[in-house]
Amino acid sequence: MVRNHLSAIRKSRGIGATELARRAGISRQTIYSIEAGTYIPNTEVTLHLARELEVTVEELFHLDAAPRPPREAEPCELLTSRSVRAGQPVRVCQVGEKLISVPVIAEPYFLPSADGTLSQVGTSGRAAVQLFAPEESFAKRLILAGCDPHGGEAVRG
Repeated sequence: MVRNHLSAIRKSRGIGATELARRAGISRQTIYSIEAGTYIPNTEVTLHLARELEVTVEELFHLDAAPRPPREAEPCELLTSRSVRAGQPVRVCQVGEKLISVPVIAEPYFLPSADGTLSQVGTSGRAAVQLFAPEESFAKRLILAGCDPHGGEAVRG
């Protein structure tokens, strides 16, 4: 995503949006759209703005860090007595070298925290999880599971 410092630089130079727009040959609305991040200017406009503000293009605009490539699905043990499917959100903890996952249940008006989604569901509690949380968020988490004679299942992370 493209980010910009146009507003801060313009204001630090004491230049109003109308004046900068006139000098760069664009509209005041374009200046405000660029500053709001709803419009990314073309090369010509970017060069005019940099020249008028006496800064480099890189000082005005920058790219966010490149997104990380998606991780490979990781094998995990799945703790649940309920039926689950691929795409089910799960919380994850690490025990030694193993990943243990439990499904999170979305209740009405509640968006549960999840560390990943099941990408494959196998037999005997085996599954594969597509993690999107960083390892440090679940490496020291503890999940408690057990038998409940009442029959309910509640897992909170």
